Amino acid sequence: AFAFGAEPPHGWCYFYQQAALARQRGEWGEIVRIGEQAQSQGFEAEDLIEWIPFLEAYAHEGQASRLKELSPVIAADAYIASQACARLEKLQGLSEAVMQVIQNEYCIEN
Repeated sequence: AFAFGAEPPHGWCYFYQQAALARQRGEWGEIVRIGEQAQSQGFEAEDLIEWIPFLEAYAHEGQASRLKELSPVIAADAYIASQACARLEKLQGLSEAVMQVIQNEYCIEN
């Protein structure tokens, strides 16, 4: 605090950066926790592409229902939807339920 001043209030950017760091480490459960904390405080992605680390975490953690819940938000932008599809399809070791949501909700032609 002496050299840099007080830490600024935590907004979406703080949570997104924490999730991006956890993604680099493959800490999928931590990303889910960060997302829940951000949303419980009323924060959401300012740019839809910022949902990608969370989508990947939900896929890795087998949270098909959470992926399905976010799909209308992502589908609102065809480019972001195509990026989400490409990223999610590359993930390995996902459950059949998660793969079905990815195919049916994210990888559809607009």
